[in-house]
Amino acid sequence: MNDYRASDQPIAFKCGGSVRLPVIRAQQTHEAADVGTAVHAVLRQLAETGSIDWDAIPGVAAHYGANPDEVRMLCAIGAKLWPQLVVSFPDALTEVDLSLDVSGARLTGHVDVLSISGTTARAGDWKSGRKDSDYAHQMRAYGALILKQHPELDECTVTLVWLRDQEIENYTMDRAAADAWIDSFVQQVVNWNGSYRVGNHCQHCKRSHECEAANAMVRRDVAAFTDSPLVVRAESELAIMEAAQIIDLYEKAALVESYADRVKRAIKAHVMAGNEVEAADGSRLSLELENRRSLDPMKAWPVLEDSAGFTSQDFAACIDMRISRVEKVLAQKAGRGRGASAVRTLGAALEAAGAIETTEVQKLAIKRAR
Repeated sequence: MNDYRASDQPIAFKCGGSVRLPVIRAQQTHEAADVGTAVHAVLRQLAETGSIDWDAIPGVAAHYGANPDEVRMLCAIGAKLWPQLVVSFPDALTEVDLSLDVSGARLTGHVDVLSISGTTARAGDWKSGRKDSDYAHQMRAYGALILKQHPELDECTVTLVWLRDQEIENYTMDRAAADAWIDSFVQQVVNWNGSYRVGNHCQHCKRSHECEAANAMVRRDVAAFTDSPLVVRAESELAIMEAAQIIDLYEKAALVESYADRVKRAIKAHVMAGNEVEAADGSRLSLELENRRSLDPMKAWPVLEDSAGFTSQDFAACIDMRISRVEKVLAQKAGRGRGASAVRTLGAALEAAGAIETTEVQKLAIKRAR
């Protein structure tokens, strides 16, 4: 029996071949996935208790290899959005596994939050990534799984919470819609016709490394970007290009960039493992070591103050204070059980003093319509 995951359905409906077992297994680590796992671990507590243990975030982030600042930021947004959602999730269960056997296949899913009231259900899914993909089929898979696993239900609403965008999407299904989706799943995914369908989704496919159709598309796009007229056109003709053309061009550039980054990371890892890479002409790849100087604050502070006459303003110009590090030190000083309160009190004092500065960073992202 073949197993299919609900989270794979957005790409599976684009290309049924993407969810077949690869001949060559390849697993990549992804920083965004590590952050997402850490965020889910923290927000589980929010759904269960209504609060977050802010002191525990550095430890959770370290456990999953995630950036604690980013985890804290996303969890803060989750805590901000949860009051809008909590009324829809009475007696909520967290981390609920779902499964359904159909047409010789097994569909599985895992919802972050689930609440059942009478003949209706409400499921929730935290998304810590960027809203650059269509997750409708994943949400519909969850809805169908819940309705099939609970025959007493008439309707299910799956809520998708985009933390970075602070947006909430709802997908509501009745039993007829669930049956129709399952029929489509069987026809398009389980009984895949063997035709590979290429597109921008290929960069997220677990089989892209061995898919000839995807490789042909990448070769096409790489060839396009080695053509100088295309580059010149992108630099000079965007004002007269249609929006769809610009988005297509951007997606092609992002795809080529992602494959190039993968190649560079693989080569660096190869060299770091002790493998020599030297061509017959004498050119070679090697690791260059850089000595970066830093100061020990405790030892440098009195020297700068006494010998260089540093003032408070001078020190301020040299110091980069991260809020997360300040909060961590304060929580440790306050002691177990008192850290969160101390952090809140300090935050209010810093806000009142105008000490917290917010900087906007502009990032280009494609927003997908539902």
